[in-house]
Amino acid sequence: MHIATVRAEIVQRVKAITDPLGIQFELVTLFSGVPAFFADENSSLLKTAEQLTGHGGISVAFGTEGPFLQQLGMDTIILGPGHIDQAHQPDEYMSLDMIKPCIEILRKLITQHCLH
Repeated sequence: MHIATVRAEIVQRVKAITDPLGIQFELVTLFSGVPAFFADENSSLLKTAEQLTGHGGISVAFGTEGPFLQQLGMDTIILGPGHIDQAHQPDEYMSLDMIKPCIEILRKLITQHCLH
């Protein structure tokens, strides 16, 4: 989602509550935010990752440094082992049987896209 879209929706929803009550509302932005990241669907890097993993690229609702790398002109995807529902939790973990296959996929991606 684009930051401006999210902020506009927040304002719309809050004003729907505050306006009928005569309550004044103002949204104050504390930081500019992280831009939305959209991988190029025609990216050869994405297509290779989809072939190697057997999974199609999907959209998810979490932040990443991906848009900043993209702004530098890099073909960028977000790929890694584990489950997002376990990430950033007090008992976060990944089993080795998740990590080892990812290492092999990363080796193949590097070989195909960086060593030519």
